[in-house]
Amino acid sequence: MTLGFSELAVGDTVEVKGPIGHFLWEGEGQASIHGEKRHIEEIGLVCGGSGITPILQVLWAILTDPLDGKTKVWVIDINRHFEDILCRQELERLAAEHKGRFNLHMSLTGKPLPENWGQSVGYITREMLEKHLPAPGNNKLVCICGPSSMELSVKGEDFS
Repeated sequence: MTLGFSELAVGDTVEVKGPIGHFLWEGEGQASIHGEKRHIEEIGLVCGGSGITPILQVLWAILTDPLDGKTKVWVIDINRHFEDILCRQELERLAAEHKGRFNLHMSLTGKPLPENWGQSVGYITREMLEKHLPAPGNNKLVCICGPSSMELSVKGEDFS
């Protein structure tokens, strides 16, 4: 999207459609996936770059639901440079406000790294997923939004 938008000139038109996903957070720990309702106790949200935007919508829906104080959320956010982290301050604020319920982890793939960077460096790895997402099990879910190469890695199709 970024590359396409950068080529637009004032007066150009853009046709937009969506949302086109098959996931809907209904509240109170309930999600609809492909029309099938599921109770979710723990959810991992993995994103790359601008993929944070739909992930943030799910995160807000869960954390601001007055009838749900139990659903736990993990977010792994991968970006090239520190300056590229969209909504970083909002994510950090939510993580601070919801300690014990919301776990935020970030990784940067580009250099130079910020001084005192205390998070991961590099592309998504199996170890990163195992450490920063809920363990597999009933009533757990992981959602992914990012570049197709990252999505393949998260799905385990690109790990060696």
